[in-house]
Amino acid sequence: MKVVLINPRSKNPDELQQKCFAPLNLMYLASSLIENNHQAEIIDANAFGLTDEMVVHKITETKPDLIGISLLSEIFHRTCRLIRQIKQAYPGAVIVLGGPHANAIPETILKELDSADMVLTGESENSILLLCQALENQTDFDNIPGLFFREAERIKINAPGEPIQNLDNLTQPARLLLADAYKENKYYMILVKQRPVETLLTSRGCPFHCNFCSNIAGKYRARSPENVMEEIVDRYSAGIRNFDIADANFTFDLDRAIAILDLIIEEKLNISFRFKSRTNSINEELVTKAKQAGAYLISLGMESGSQEILKRMNKKTKIEKNILACKTVMNAGIQLNTGWIIGYPGETPETVRKTTDLILSVKPTTANIGRLVPYPGTTVYEEAKADNTLMSDWSVDGNSIPWIKLPWITSCADLDKITQSAKNRVYYRPYYMMQFTKEILANFNITLARYMFQEARKSIGL
Repeated sequence: MKVVLINPRSKNPDELQQKCFAPLNLMYLASSLIENNHQAEIIDANAFGLTDEMVVHKITETKPDLIGISLLSEIFHRTCRLIRQIKQAYPGAVIVLGGPHANAIPETILKELDSADMVLTGESENSILLLCQALENQTDFDNIPGLFFREAERIKINAPGEPIQNLDNLTQPARLLLADAYKENKYYMILVKQRPVETLLTSRGCPFHCNFCSNIAGKYRARSPENVMEEIVDRYSAGIRNFDIADANFTFDLDRAIAILDLIIEEKLNISFRFKSRTNSINEELVTKAKQAGAYLISLGMESGSQEILKRMNKKTKIEKNILACKTVMNAGIQLNTGWIIGYPGETPETVRKTTDLILSVKPTTANIGRLVPYPGTTVYEEAKADNTLMSDWSVDGNSIPWIKLPWITSCADLDKITQSAKNRVYYRPYYMMQFTKEILANFNITLARYMFQEARKSIGL
């Protein structure tokens, strides 16, 4: 069977993005397909900046039997338009959707988007093989775990599939399918001049339940340190020197994380990498070994400078320990990226000020400040929907991202302005202006210079 997997364009395709990563989820699916004698192709419209028309043209040339598309909330409406164009131009193929947004509301999507034939929920390396088998043999779909599909006038819902328990058994991602993207250095991060940046996934699932998080729920499972090291060495042999570890929380199993760092140190690989952690996993031993192994940046989800807001988020962290974790990372000589959310229920002008005050006090390398997005299926989304503070919704025919009304904010535009003001208060300080200018000059990082100019124009409304 011929299968085409599509990674759609980013939210603002005409703008320079902070980063562009290889679609690891699609490469894992492609590996499973190829290993079982199916033909697989990946169209990375995000990396190559392909318009919808270009994607449709590729589809009509390839003539696949099955088309798989990742559905992400931030680009939900744009992707729905692409799906409709594909179906109209090439009605012969079956279109199956996956990804976080599709996992959250699969039945709703099939009810509203008649161009999509199916939604495959959960981890799909095995279930997509069963789907291909059923399509080839023209048999029913009833035994395909996690599948939502139409039958006559109703939507049928199969039992959910079990998460893959032994991740070491997974075939390495089919990176050869995107060899051109790697060769042309399409995968990057603006703070890193060296390209391409490789993406690794060493674990799946997250044991925490933050009320705003869109991660697909699932029991935490991890690859063995030896299995991870095998992949790193393989990519190193291919010339890769910079890695992004995409785990939701690389350090949840702290002993395993340290074991991976030890293997990198023992192998004496000249690599650099970054990873995400929770603040309560940060300690001196971890950051010392991370630095020695080549870690140049650690990302921490700080979210808010208000303890009350953190409690509402079910974040289960303390401001004091968050600050200590930040200092521990930076004292080790590792860059610190922090994430912050503006507009969570309970937010006030005072809590916004506390958040920006904390950022300015900690002085992380970067602070990603964004307004709350109530992702479908999350606790904050469901609660806002129940108390009528959810403004708009995730409709296929809509054109805006929902937001949650606060007593002191009258419109989404006002919330966006408050968020932009928080960004401006942080970044238009001599400290950050000097730090980024040093980075641009020291490493001749033209991409960062272009991004700073772009964001400066946006901040003044140009």
